[in-house]
Amino acid sequence: MSGHDLNDVYNRLGKLEASTDEVLRQLRALFVKLDQQRKDMHEIGGVAKEAVRQANQNKDAIANELRPVVDDYKALKNRGLGVIAVVGLIGSGAGIVAAKMYDKFLT
Repeated sequence: MSGHDLNDVYNRLGKLEASTDEVLRQLRALFVKLDQQRKDMHEIGGVAKEAVRQANQNKDAIANELRPVVDDYKALKNRGLGVIAVVGLIGSGAGIVAAKMYDKFLT
């Protein structure tokens, strides 16, 4: 093997070593990014769980605040239906009385 061939081998080995070092550097950088993404995902998961917990609390609070309003509405609705029923009965009674009076006095 001549000196020229040996220099060529050393050059190629140097380039190979440099390429390997670059690949290792890129891999390390990728692993650092991967670790950060895992941390970010874990944090996002925690934030999402907290958001769901708060949404459930808000839902319960709203339901508890609206329950009396809805109950009052139902009570008013039932009273209104009762008033309509009473007015209907009175109207029916008045109609029957009016019909009998008509038959008695006008026919």
